[in-house]
Amino acid sequence: DLGAFTSPEKYESAVNDALSSNDVDALLVGFACVGECSTKPVEAAIRRGVKSALEKTGIQKTVLLCIMGAAGTISVEDESGKGEDLIQFPAFRFPESAVSALGRIAKYVEYRKKPGGKLVWFDDVKAAAARAILQKKLDEIPVPHSVSAIDKESSVELLKCFGISHAPIQPMDTPVIKIRIKPDPLFGPLIEILYSEIKSIIRITPLTDVDLEETLQEMNLAKKKGIGEVIGRLSQMIEELPWLWEFESAVAADDDPLLVGEILLNIKSGGAERPSY
Repeated sequence: DLGAFTSPEKYESAVNDALSSNDVDALLVGFACVGECSTKPVEAAIRRGVKSALEKTGIQKTVLLCIMGAAGTISVEDESGKGEDLIQFPAFRFPESAVSALGRIAKYVEYRKKPGGKLVWFDDVKAAAARAILQKKLDEIPVPHSVSAIDKESSVELLKCFGISHAPIQPMDTPVIKIRIKPDPLFGPLIEILYSEIKSIIRITPLTDVDLEETLQEMNLAKKKGIGEVIGRLSQMIEELPWLWEFESAVAADDDPLLVGEILLNIKSGGAERPSY
């Protein structure tokens, strides 16, 4: 806290000291004008402090700005006005937004440190039999590249091919977790897990063992390995059946879940759209 009537020189010194410290990993700098003033001298001072610390330590650290009236990107050049050594800072209108962004950066750093995980794949899956069932249904679709619903009997047979059984839902089965597979134009098929009226988790397939572990932890179901297996088998079903378009059902949250409730399973002739990068 440099005080309301501090000088640009003190900003430069404070930024330099903070970024030069081994105890500082990132910096959020805020400034609000008091009365009639310009933000340019302070922005230039922040730039000098950042450049000085970088030259001293050789370590480039994340610097975010919260300058009153500014949002987006603030570009600060050296005092020569020639645009040399231009430094760009992400700027936020409110400090809460800056802190939220910094928190996401920190989470991403932790994510990058984690192992990639192994693809979840089950050897007992009967993929050829599942494709044979679907081929009969695809032959019945009159309009190319159209979506068609699969009847319940065939849907149950498909799930059995992937080691997932079906049972009618019981009124006393609680809690019940809904699982959906839906297409996305950017990411391809997604698995959405709804574990309360307002909370859901969305995962890009195919899933790894790390994905499943994190998903169960987020739902506070780390010990419910059966649910994780159902989700993993559905992930493999997406990969084995490229015609799968939509799926929806529910899982009872016990240790050995069965697929319960009504099953919605739609396929698309020609295959579901998948992104090409």
